[in-house]
Formats: sequence, C-alpha cells, structure tokens
Amino acid sequence: MREYTPFATSKDRTSLSILADERTSPVEYQAALRGLGCSLADSLLVEVGNDLPNRLCIVCTVEDADSLGAGIITRLEEKGLGDRIRIVCFWNDRIDLEEMSLAPILKEYREPCNVEDSALIVVKSIISSACVVRTNLANLVARAMPKRIFVVAPVMFKGADDSLRRDFDPAVSSRFEYITLAIDDEKRDGKWIVPGVGGDIYTRLGYGGAHQKNLHVPALVKARRQRAALTA
Repeated sequence: MREYTPFATSKDRTSLSILADERTSPVEYQAALRGLGCSLADSLLVEVGNDLPNRLCIVCTVEDADSLGAGIITRLEEKGLGDRIRIVCFWNDRIDLEEMSLAPILKEYREPCNVEDSALIVVKSIISSACVVRTNLANLVARAMPKRIFVVAPVMFKGADDSLRRDFDPAVSSRFEYITLAIDDEKRDGKWIVPGVGGDIYTRLGYGGAHQKNLHVPALVKARRQRAALTA
C-alpha cells in the first residue's frame, strides 16, 4: 500500500502514477522525474528556511543526474542559488548477496566543496534497501561533517530511513532530514517495490540495464565540466 506524505502535491501524485505505469516511454519517464525534482527542490527550500548554508552539495547517481537531479538543480538555479551549488555524481555497482546488498563506487565526478560549510542533499529516485545512499553518504562524511544532511527521494520503502539511520554514528544520523513524496510497503518477488517507480529504473530511463548505465556520462556532468574549463 502507498502512503503519500504531506510534501506530495496533486501534480506529484500524477507524476508518480506516470512512473508506475509500464506503458510510459523513457522520454516521458525522464520528464516526470524532472518535474518531481522541481517539486522536491521547492520542499527542500521550505525545510532549509532562512538557515541557508554557503554551499548546497547535490549528491546524485549517474542514472538520476539528467532527470531527478537536473530537476532539483534547475529549480534551485531559478531561485537564484546557482552559485551555491556543487555537484557530486557517483557511478555505483550493485551486488546483491543473500542477506545484504552492496553498492561499491566505480567512479565519481566531484566538484570542490567544503562539506563542513554545506548542506548535503543526497538525491535518489527510489530508496529501497538504502545501500546506494549509505555508500555514497559514508564516502562524503568520512572526513568532514556537513551542517545538514537531506535525503531526497520521490519514493521510499517503509523502514528504509530506520535502516539507514542504524548504519551511522548518532552524530551523523541525528542530522538526517528526509524529503519524500510517497512511502510504499510492498515488494514483488522480494525485489521490486510496488508501485514504486514502475520496476527497473535503469530500463525505464532507457539505459538498458545496470552495466550500460555505468558506461554513460550524464549531460549534467558534461556541462559542469565544460563550465569549469571555461572559467579556469
């Protein structure tokens, strides 16, 4: 059963239904995620309030960068916060073992950012076991403590927040703030969250699978690299 959070607008519910519909094309799917990213960014700004840090460090995965991540970044730029934004993009593998899942980092794109003077905004299209979020977040807080840590996702599996919290020292986990639109509590074949985001997100986004998505370089990363080169 799906439970919508107070963050979810009627437009968000429509977009989530588009994701869950197996007939949705990759182009429409990406557009729906982009729209959800804009909505989540609006909620993020409300939660941040007047306590706006000098840097907003957007942490995303390669598959989410050009859809959900791009939506969040676009909205923040529209609000005049472009100069505060720094990007970290991870390419994660996924290894499912009998009693746990691992998400080793294969490579990363990381812009210089003083984490201690930042809000970390960890973005994921769907959080199930939280292993990807756990891995990427642990990498970023290993040597520095951010001012605030936001975990932002359109859909989360029930209990994923508690699972993530248990894997970190209270000094870190006490800073977690969650912004999600829907919480699901069912899985199909013990794997796919229902309705979730409509199955295998790598396929739904048009990447073809986990291996293929890790060969991809997001347009967001290419544009940020080019911008950095021009201003160097």
